[in-house]
Amino acid sequence: FFSKQDQHAIAVVVEEAEHGHVGEIQVVIEGCLPSRSAYYQDTLCRARQLFAEIGVWDTEYNSGVLLYLNLCEHKVEIVIDRGIKDATTQQVWDEICQNIIQHLAQHKFKEGVIEGVKQIGEVLDQYYDRKIDDLENELGNKPIILG
Repeated sequence: FFSKQDQHAIAVVVEEAEHGHVGEIQVVIEGCLPSRSAYYQDTLCRARQLFAEIGVWDTEYNSGVLLYLNLCEHKVEIVIDRGIKDATTQQVWDEICQNIIQHLAQHKFKEGVIEGVKQIGEVLDQYYDRKIDDLENELGNKPIILG
């Protein structure tokens, strides 16, 4: 679903979306839940598990955002760290997820991820009106692709 060029394009958009604030965005794209997990977990539980395992929670300002896509189930989850829990309402995060799901339904996978990352970046940019020098990229910009 995501060629090397697609992954590079997503990484560039993540870098742009993180510019000007301390928010960190990590994209994880999974084909299907692992069979050992599918019976016990839904996509939100899986997203929370990956949030912890990948260390999205471990940023200096607790400003990590995980954008998780499960392509098999056409589900999208956003998990945010405690430092940005007041950035916006759950409804805004849900709307971003729904926009991505609409793209997935049209088989516009790359476009959906890029649009979602841009929207997350806009939320973070509005929340972090105070400019803190953030010279460190704490999470990789390249999407993590899982089986």
